[in-house]
Amino acid sequence: MNPKEFQSIQPITQAFINGKYSRDVVSHWIEVKRDAFFEDIPNDLHPILKEISYKQFPNGLFAHQVESWNQVKSGKNVVISTGTSSGKSLCYYLPVLDDLIRNNNSTSILLFPTKALTNDQFLKLNESIKNINSIAKGEKPLTAAIYDGDTSNSKRIAIRKSTNILFSNPDMLHIGILPHHTSWEGFLRNLKFIVIDEIHLYRGVFGSHFANVIRRLKRILHFYGSSPHFILTSATISNPKEFAEKLIEEKFEIINSDSSPKEERHYFFLNPPVIDAELGLRKGMIDQSVEIADLLTRNNIQSIFFSRTRKTVELTTKRLTDKLGSADGSVHGYRSGYLPKERRNIEAGLPQGINKICNFHQCA
Repeated sequence: MNPKEFQSIQPITQAFINGKYSRDVVSHWIEVKRDAFFEDIPNDLHPILKEISYKQFPNGLFAHQVESWNQVKSGKNVVISTGTSSGKSLCYYLPVLDDLIRNNNSTSILLFPTKALTNDQFLKLNESIKNINSIAKGEKPLTAAIYDGDTSNSKRIAIRKSTNILFSNPDMLHIGILPHHTSWEGFLRNLKFIVIDEIHLYRGVFGSHFANVIRRLKRILHFYGSSPHFILTSATISNPKEFAEKLIEEKFEIINSDSSPKEERHYFFLNPPVIDAELGLRKGMIDQSVEIADLLTRNNIQSIFFSRTRKTVELTTKRLTDKLGSADGSVHGYRSGYLPKERRNIEAGLPQGINKICNFHQCA
């Protein structure tokens, strides 16, 4: 499927507004289109970063990105709560890279909840690092690496010794780093930033466990004389400041005024139709999802479906593939348990038009 061939979604939205699914829609609202609000690139950015930023962002940065930069530079912990695709990544890339250029011994750790998200963010930041290294010729090159369950043993020693920016996840921090902190002394002693993405996931019992991991990390950092700043992000949380301060047990400044552009968006909540009135049975979740996914795929509309379980992912993927009558690679499941190479191939295919059905804890 070529992304250039994607069609308008208007026929699909009409199916929910006054068409096939309109009777089953229990809630519908529209987010209106919004233009971006820009501010000048900060003057106190390192000259190398300013040069790169002017090339990448000729209109300047979004206002909330500049606000985040100013708060971090003033020594504050920040939690960024703006919409999806609003440029939250740049809010932590800039201070992390700026500090690293000025002191190439400094380190940062970036924690993401899924391997897909880790890999996606690593590829983006690594491009910036390559640009910086090409400009700063003769200086010690900056390095970044992923450290998770897929990292081979042969790479782990080299990563501990030489990496400036570490991409990892809470489980690896708990199991692979903190118990062996003496081997990470150099990295931990020079730690300047801790970035935690998608903080809304750390709730309930899982959140309590993670809070204790952070307490342990802070005790170890105190032992090594390190006091890094925290940068937290989430697009879907109603009380980001309160939550961040309870999770990390530090004071935070909130950045929640989204100045990024946004196209018009439709939101529909659908209750599947009744198929047996006497028993009060409604159409099954998988059957309903397959029907909608089939409609989208046949109209060449790229989509991602989220599920809570791996079993549902596989059942939905199989039924949709059988319904379409082909195995052309336009539909893929995505969940934990896949080999690293399989996951990377699926992730790389998404920009090319692959539709994904995935476990919502395992999809970026």
